[in-house]
Amino acid sequence: MSNQLLYYSRIPLLTAPQSITEQIPGYDNFLKVAKFFTPSVGIIDRTGTITVPFKCQITNPIPEFNPNFNMSYKDCVMQRMQELDAVHQSTGKTFRVLYSGGIDSTGMLAAFIEYYGLDRASQLLEISCSTESIDENPWAWDRYIKVGNFKLTTSHNHGNAWNDDKILIMGEINDHLFGGLGSGRWSQYCIEHGTDLYMPLSVERLVRFFLWNNTNQSKADAYYCAIRLKQLADAAPIPITNMHLFQWWYNFVLGWEACLYRIMNQANYVFPKDTLTTRFHQFFNTPELQQWALNFHYKNPDRFAESKYYKKDCKDMILDILDIPEYATKNKYGSFPRVHSLRPIGSVIDTDLHKYTDVSDFLKFIEPTNSFVK
Repeated sequence: MSNQLLYYSRIPLLTAPQSITEQIPGYDNFLKVAKFFTPSVGIIDRTGTITVPFKCQITNPIPEFNPNFNMSYKDCVMQRMQELDAVHQSTGKTFRVLYSGGIDSTGMLAAFIEYYGLDRASQLLEISCSTESIDENPWAWDRYIKVGNFKLTTSHNHGNAWNDDKILIMGEINDHLFGGLGSGRWSQYCIEHGTDLYMPLSVERLVRFFLWNNTNQSKADAYYCAIRLKQLADAAPIPITNMHLFQWWYNFVLGWEACLYRIMNQANYVFPKDTLTTRFHQFFNTPELQQWALNFHYKNPDRFAESKYYKKDCKDMILDILDIPEYATKNKYGSFPRVHSLRPIGSVIDTDLHKYTDVSDFLKFIEPTNSFVK
């Protein structure tokens, strides 16, 4: 048994008996910080600044910032295609993409078509989708998927389809590269209070934000949590100058690891040991794309949430490759709402890819000296 976690969901903890949660050091303070994320996201700090109450492995540390990095977003994506093609060549496996019709999954589809050409891509790529996928992006459906020779499967059965001879590809992490429009509680706070998204970051503003987000929290507890997050901002390789940029940063840092692996929580069997090398890849999880994101936010700290910037580089790539001008005005929609609303089958997944199914299993991975113990 591994003594570290690859992934954990907070959903079982939300209804866990007190006899379990009282054995988790710092749990109450941890929960107040973790509340900014959806319950399926168990926060893990990729900078190593904040230690959570569970022993977790950091599989993707933040790259060292390089201000001279000059690859475009599309350059990074096409390099990713070379890496995935190498997996295909070495294993003989073909690909299955979890396709929602949203910007991220359409970006993946465009990348496959650009790299292989439509005919070859349709031979190598199975598309796991739903009727919602077609409704969200009818142009890609009509002009590429329907006219190609793609094999189609239902995304609502993906939990039963992990152990076959496919390389499963998913695009969830692209959100974390861009941040901005429509994401996070800070945006809602600013709307309710009529304040500027880009007001300077400070502990005092974080305290007010915590008190608004947790109405039953004491000011002392809010201050304690705010100090933890300010430490996270201070550990950034680029200046985190304002509250909205910090919203992107804490998602980029704390939510990345969980979003890499949370879809695995819905698989209905034991994972083969080669799952993370030859069977499952988050498409946008590369050091180059992270380096691109760091440079993007370094250069646009006070305007990245404007609608004209939101995932613009991904949209531009889609328009360039697929030539669907209607896509230029596409808004953000939630991807795979039904898939991610499926009931998680396990509580945690350890680094040996063993899935634990009982909330008491959290206690096997306790980190007693964590950042939330006073």
